[in-house]
Amino acid sequence: MKHEKEFIIFISISLLFMLDMFSKFLLPNTYLNTGASFNLLDGYNTLLIIIGFITIWILLFLFHELMSISLTGWFLLFYGTFSNTLDRLINGGVTDYINMIFFHNNIADFMLFFGVIFYIYAIITKKEVDSIEHN
Repeated sequence: MKHEKEFIIFISISLLFMLDMFSKFLLPNTYLNTGASFNLLDGYNTLLIIIGFITIWILLFLFHELMSISLTGWFLLFYGTFSNTLDRLINGGVTDYINMIFFHNNIADFMLFFGVIFYIYAIITKKEVDSIEHN
């Protein structure tokens, strides 16, 4: 299969997205976060929805450029942003279900974090981490 690596990355991160969405509705002891990470911009859900849509648009617009740096990073950022933005539209905030000592998180938050890490690593090392091969 010519694009086996890309397919495996796509399926793996799609499964993370589905696990995140199901967890938001099925797990007890959830926390509705109407702000961003660490409750920044608490109560500004509409602004964060707009920022989410702008981020999704930018990710789609720069699809080829960003995928040439890190395929995994792009998928993590896209699905993490999509999941939290969809959750904001449906529930009026992001449902967090992973309780840390000082903050609450969900799988989408970790997807966003690691997506940024993939890009930072690629930029610092000036290496294409897991880019799409253009044959």
